[in-house]
Amino acid sequence: MDCRIKISLGKLTDSRIEVVHRLQFEVMGKVSDSVICLTHEDLPPEGPPILGQMGAWARYGFARGWLPDGEAKPMEDALVVGVDGHRLIGFVADAHGGSETSRVAAKVVADLLRYGDVTAGEIVGTALEELAELEANEEEVMPCQTTLLAVVADPKEGVLEVASLGDSLCILLRDGLAYCLNRPDQQWAGAWTAARYLDPRQWPDEKLPWWPLRVSLEAEDRILVATDGVTEPIYRVKCVTEKDLVRLVDEPEDLSSASERLLQEILRRDREHEGIMGRGAEDNVAFVLFEIPFDE
Repeated sequence: MDCRIKISLGKLTDSRIEVVHRLQFEVMGKVSDSVICLTHEDLPPEGPPILGQMGAWARYGFARGWLPDGEAKPMEDALVVGVDGHRLIGFVADAHGGSETSRVAAKVVADLLRYGDVTAGEIVGTALEELAELEANEEEVMPCQTTLLAVVADPKEGVLEVASLGDSLCILLRDGLAYCLNRPDQQWAGAWTAARYLDPRQWPDEKLPWWPLRVSLEAEDRILVATDGVTEPIYRVKCVTEKDLVRLVDEPEDLSSASERLLQEILRRDREHEGIMGRGAEDNVAFVLFEIPFDE
């Protein structure tokens, strides 16, 4: 597969990992027994990170970033995780310039999942339609942008569908390797660009930019759906490298340990560059982690 993540390894100190906040295993933002939606409203300015589970095969993490001067960063990420029968559904949005668009997109997706049987392309397309409606009434929305990334995993069919806009990541972990399935870019969807994305005439190949990718799944594959705060550099050192993803997410035997170790690594504070100590999670973080069960 030619989409393997290419991340240069950064030198990390050997100091003991320090978890900045006590991890909380509590369900917040729960909208039904099969769908959980988290937005900035569920994580107070000084609140601890959220680490939770959704059924047997899905975990999620939600953590506020910290600015270099030690202030808590405004939370602009959002996530939705759902279990639709045997299907696993994950969605993340990373806003820039305000939390309104990611919040609206997540709420739309959470409502959509209640109806069941939706595709990744329909999830992103429906969110974009709502953003286009916001554009029509500028007084009701703060002008900001957001990434959109949706995945639908169907273990029975052995298929993963991915649809995305922006630089959030869908990473497949299999047999000790990490693969980035989507093609992250800097073209974000936002209140002022949604209408352009919704016009197929802009795309002569008849493919919209969130055209879904379908990938074959294998039992015990792990799928990480995450905003860029999981991997972006902190003081020029990658927060989580490809090697880290395999060690933290792919190698642990159970999914709970994998998600907890990933969030701990993101929050560690012992990164140092040119005499400056990194705080960890400089950007906000939202992720959903799936494991593909055996088809019995």
